[in-house]
Amino acid sequence: MLMSASLARNFSWRPFGCEASDLEIDFEREPRPQVAMQILAACASNIQGEQSDAGYFWNMTISERIRCLLGLAFQGKEEIPLSFRCLQGDCQELLEITITWDELAGLHPSTGGADILTITIGNESLRLRRPTGSDQLKWLASSFADEEAALRAMARDLIVDRGEIAESLPGQWLKEINRAMSALDPLVAFHLRTRCPFCGEENEYEIDLEQFALVHLREVQRQLIETVHCLAACYHWNEREILLVSPWRRARYLALIEKERSR
Repeated sequence: MLMSASLARNFSWRPFGCEASDLEIDFEREPRPQVAMQILAACASNIQGEQSDAGYFWNMTISERIRCLLGLAFQGKEEIPLSFRCLQGDCQELLEITITWDELAGLHPSTGGADILTITIGNESLRLRRPTGSDQLKWLASSFADEEAALRAMARDLIVDRGEIAESLPGQWLKEINRAMSALDPLVAFHLRTRCPFCGEENEYEIDLEQFALVHLREVQRQLIETVHCLAACYHWNEREILLVSPWRRARYLALIEKERSR
């Protein structure tokens, strides 16, 4: 899985979509950070084999959270398949590419993966940290007059050393902070440049990797719900009994049911 050595060392991860707790996650109604945290907390166990405290994951950086979600969504796969539409208005063909785990792991060209970034304008400097899930929770509960006010409030929360510049944040600083944060968290602001094989036009694409992972995990949940429904209808087992059956045996029972239906 695409995660830091500390996470790999401190937790063990089970696949998503095989236990009852995976069916409790409401992908439609819960805010996205909440959905992500529920998935991580459900699938991670500590070294004693106990389910992890969700509070830990709220303090995880958003970038690290995306790494974990991608790892769960594409566990066991050598590459991550991405799909998106061509940006040319008269084309709009579906483009499909793959990205390796090594390519994603190396997405820190400007910072070397550091959690703190220093930006300088003239003789003044500011240090910024990566945003966390707790930051997102705070921002979601807040109301802002406009986009600039929201960006200014978020930037202030991420400044490590508070001072006069941190309090005023003139427009020049706000623009530089926005640029710097994209460099600090490339998984959050993920971009790639590619040429469309259909129309031949090259464009830069912004891809929401977290949403991409969650869409895949929601599909895994949908398949589990359909599995429960099919086995319950055929064998009259309840949900708990079905989920106690190992995934490979469930797949075998489904294959037998399909075989019977096709006769």
